[in-house]
Amino acid sequence: MTNNNDNIPVFNVTSSAQSADYPFPSRYTNIQEGASYSGIKEFTGYDTQEKVDVTLFFCEEHLLKSVKNQLEKTFENITSLQHDNIKAIADYEITDSIYWTEEISSGISLNDSSYRTLNSATAFSLINQLIDTFSYIHQYQIVGKLSLEDVFINNNKDISLSFKSIILDQLGLAKTIVRPPEQKASQSFQSKYADIYIVGVIIDNILSKSVYANKLAVERVVNKAKHEEPSKRFHELTTLKKELNKQLKHNAVHFWLSGPRAVIITLTCTLILIFTLYNDFIVNSVTSILPKSEDERLAIQQTSQISIEKLQSKLASYSKQIQKLKVDQIRLIKSGSQADKKRKYIIDKIITELDNTLSEKDSLQIVAEIHAIETLHKEKHYEKAIAQSSNYTDKIDKAYDLAYFGVDVYQGYQQIIELESQYPLIAKQQYVLDEYGSITRKVESKQITGLYHESIVPLIDYYHQQVQISASNKISTIISDIEKSMITIPSGSYFMGVKKAGFVDTKPVHEVEISQFSVSKYEVTVGIFNQYLTISNKSLSKGHVDDPVTNVSWVDAMNFVDWLSNNSGKSYRLLTESEWEYLAKANIKSIYPWGNSVKKEQAQCADCLKVKPKSYRQVGRFKENQFGLFDINGNAWEWTQDCYKNNYLGVHQDGSAYIFDDCQRRVIRGGAWNSKKVEMHPSYRTAAKPNFKSSTIGFRLAR
Repeated sequence: MTNNNDNIPVFNVTSSAQSADYPFPSRYTNIQEGASYSGIKEFTGYDTQEKVDVTLFFCEEHLLKSVKNQLEKTFENITSLQHDNIKAIADYEITDSIYWTEEISSGISLNDSSYRTLNSATAFSLINQLIDTFSYIHQYQIVGKLSLEDVFINNNKDISLSFKSIILDQLGLAKTIVRPPEQKASQSFQSKYADIYIVGVIIDNILSKSVYANKLAVERVVNKAKHEEPSKRFHELTTLKKELNKQLKHNAVHFWLSGPRAVIITLTCTLILIFTLYNDFIVNSVTSILPKSEDERLAIQQTSQISIEKLQSKLASYSKQIQKLKVDQIRLIKSGSQADKKRKYIIDKIITELDNTLSEKDSLQIVAEIHAIETLHKEKHYEKAIAQSSNYTDKIDKAYDLAYFGVDVYQGYQQIIELESQYPLIAKQQYVLDEYGSITRKVESKQITGLYHESIVPLIDYYHQQVQISASNKISTIISDIEKSMITIPSGSYFMGVKKAGFVDTKPVHEVEISQFSVSKYEVTVGIFNQYLTISNKSLSKGHVDDPVTNVSWVDAMNFVDWLSNNSGKSYRLLTESEWEYLAKANIKSIYPWGNSVKKEQAQCADCLKVKPKSYRQVGRFKENQFGLFDINGNAWEWTQDCYKNNYLGVHQDGSAYIFDDCQRRVIRGGAWNSKKVEMHPSYRTAAKPNFKSSTIGFRLAR
């Protein structure tokens, strides 16, 4: 390893023993084994096709289909990149294992402790290269997270980015990953705000290895890029670059302007300014009366020609776009979808505005005027031709922009208005108010060039990002509320079923072994379920927050437990039928928690109260059973996982659910508010179709 004048270590590749038999194509020769870490093996070799030295990465771990699909998409994006500051991936293959290759370049990563000091000019050059490279990469939505080990400085003092850690992160093998605080570990690309944060971290690292002045001002810029709240970061990488360069230029001047030199320079600049002003006055006075040079005449002629060609080109493009909009307008008349109706409304509005801005009659008149301007040009009246052209430039530009960009801008603007109505708390944030105000002013004044991609899309992205953050917080609240009511049920065994007159589907009685599990003390409530429905943007259930949620099908209940599991990392589920009966019998000798007969005011059922109930009661209003569960008898039937069959022949004896392919109905247990006393028996069984809903059926969570 050697150093250049900027103290950047030069990396020389060293080889080791010849590798074992790995699945690399024959195009790679001189393969030699290198480092091995976290399930990845590295090799060096020579790519005979690209004529370059490469690093070959190999991972033999079995990959899930979802991981393979994500990697395939990532590699497709990466291999499409063509940029001088990106380490090219020339080849990859994803089968049961995975390998990819990366071109070897001289240099060393930012994470290497060998750095001492970069001079300020090199540091500033590296920072500008970094921002330009990220601006290029962002359009492919690849980054979102990175490691400092992926950022190299080569021997030519250029930045070189690798995507190694992004790939390792998707494989679950990355160790040191820089990601913005709002981004979860499981997420990859998120938004431009994520990239701005990462760029800020890398710039901070580069500056830590550099000596420079104006330090506080530079640090303020970098800290803004790294701000914890996305809305308080720079909105564009170009803005970050502009502000940094402004401060870094001050930095360069600061070093030179110091001490007595500053006085001399100030006096000299004052004299030069006085001389320049006087000289300009004399020169302007003289040149205004002199004939123009050949070069000046040629420049005016070219300007005249270009202005005419621009008018002709834009007017022709405008006419084509008008026809395209009208074709689209006719096509959308036949569509019945709500989205197409909205689009047609916007196109109707734009065509009306275009007719007021630049009608077909106006276009024909301007065509005639352009012919007259061409005549002026041919007769060498170039300055008059330029002046005449300028009379129509603004009008054509405004109409052209509205025709080409209007649909996207108006649709995006309408989407922002809908988001504002849907998420009023986000709409009140200062960043949103500022951006919305700016967009509104530009839309109203028809300043729409670039507005969609530069302002509207980022604001919509911000709304979605804030919704995700809000949903994540709400999910945490739901899970916290659920976990507070979960209790652990000890393992044990019992005899399932009963030999009793009228109970035709509860035989044969058989012993079942139950493993330890957790269950909710209460049936799932309207309050809990409505939080889920709100996040999922679905219609809410009616009732008090402590009512048991009913009118939910077995499919609805399964969707809820799957959603909970996916968002919590815990394995929520419905009870199995054998678990439910184990809970209802609760290792007691009596039929019910309170004895062998249905007593008044012990549960919510038709035969359980002095006055027959008309509906369910809020959960937990009666005494719990011996396991600590409320409303296991009555109030609402509870869905279980099991398929229904009319006997217990061949069912499982380990507590697991009994499920078969042609499953027509799912078992419900426990009785409801309108049940008779026979349905309250802990062994009583009934069933319903998976899509069936009733005001008498709810469910309870298990884990």
